[in-house]
Amino acid sequence: MLLKKNYVKYCLSIMAVTALVVASGCAKATDAVSAATAGVDLSDLPNASDMVKTNTSSSNARVDLSQFRIGASIGDIFAVSGTPPILSQINDNNADTYFWNGLVATFNQQNYNPTQSEKQQFWGGADGGPGGGGACYMSQSVAQSFGRMLEAGTSLCYMRNMPTATSGVTLDTAIAAAELFSQQADDKIVKVAASMPGEGTMHVFIKVFGSNTVTSDVYKVRLWFCQNGVSDGSEEVSVNTASGVYSASSEHSGQWGTGKSTISAYLKQNTAGAFVFDSSKSRTADSHFQGDWGTFKGNVTITSDDKIYAKMLNKNSYNNTEWINKNYTVASFSGSNLADLRFLAGGFKGASSGTGYSENSYSGGTEFQNTHYVATNTSTLKTEAELLDFTTDSYYASITSPSIDVSSNDCSATPNINVTMDFADAAVAAISAKCEGEKLLENMNYCNSAAVQAAQQKTWQ
Repeated sequence: MLLKKNYVKYCLSIMAVTALVVASGCAKATDAVSAATAGVDLSDLPNASDMVKTNTSSSNARVDLSQFRIGASIGDIFAVSGTPPILSQINDNNADTYFWNGLVATFNQQNYNPTQSEKQQFWGGADGGPGGGGACYMSQSVAQSFGRMLEAGTSLCYMRNMPTATSGVTLDTAIAAAELFSQQADDKIVKVAASMPGEGTMHVFIKVFGSNTVTSDVYKVRLWFCQNGVSDGSEEVSVNTASGVYSASSEHSGQWGTGKSTISAYLKQNTAGAFVFDSSKSRTADSHFQGDWGTFKGNVTITSDDKIYAKMLNKNSYNNTEWINKNYTVASFSGSNLADLRFLAGGFKGASSGTGYSENSYSGGTEFQNTHYVATNTSTLKTEAELLDFTTDSYYASITSPSIDVSSNDCSATPNINVTMDFADAAVAAISAKCEGEKLLENMNYCNSAAVQAAQQKTWQ
């Protein structure tokens, strides 16, 4: 299945961002990046979604999920039984099962009036009851933060496969495709024309900054996207090869919404010489987006002890009521990337309010037991999460509409190299189908589904 126009744009952006960062030659660095990179193949580069990975030196990373049982503690943090769901597979249809154990469906029965005890359970406030809204927002806040940035999680797949296409990809130079984005002394611009049946041609400009501009210790690229001579977004990435520091920023506007995102991390080389995110160091992602689904901002930090710290502030409308949801999460996780990320246990703190409704605050802990997340007040993660104060933390003070600036994106820039991609070609279509199948975390808004919001309203009655 061919990608939609906006998705292709985003794929091209992140695939170039992630691949270009390292393809240029991060030659010598500290423990984050070492050894020469000349001649590194794209298959050696990390997928952007791999930044969510357990640290092999962490005790939690060595846990076998099949060995979890009730009462089996891991570092006195949590006890888990059964196998928690993969985050990317949670959706509107199964969220009630995993987080509320069917309570949402019960609330939404005609003329059903929940008891005070059930209302407490809805938010995850009853020890031994369902994890509820707190547990749900624990996962959704992380899913949305990464999802808004990594909707094109298959982008590196495109970069890895594009040079191998037997047809459909054309360069107007004799340079090898694998060397297309290598750093030179002077700046160079690569222009990619993506031709899509029935949707015209989209142009992606990729500026590779030369060592004369950013010095040989820095690799930097900037991308901007143009359709019919108008730009609606850009990406910028840099790597300091002396320290291994990786940073990326983006801003986009399209059918999926308008917003900005950033990623900060470190890179290193494994024993095979392939580049990977350094899981022994913290990795941070931040996003701020707005669409017909509402306004969202989220911040996620992944630490070397396999914990995720996530802040989320979300505004949306339902039945002519504006809802504000605040959430803070401290969670333990397992996984090698976003494709198999599972939350094992967590502590959370949240507050939800709507026009005409007083704010409802909640906090608690949760762990997966057998078939769903269960509320628990014994977790040290709960204690840690409750230390945050929404009234004094400036992150939760307000949520405004994000704005982007595309005024510097020159859609008439003269490229040094031209590349064309024909999405009607069988070889490119095959790559598209392969990579689209690996797409992650799209439309992760299961805690705000119509069913959940309808049930939520009854907690205030």
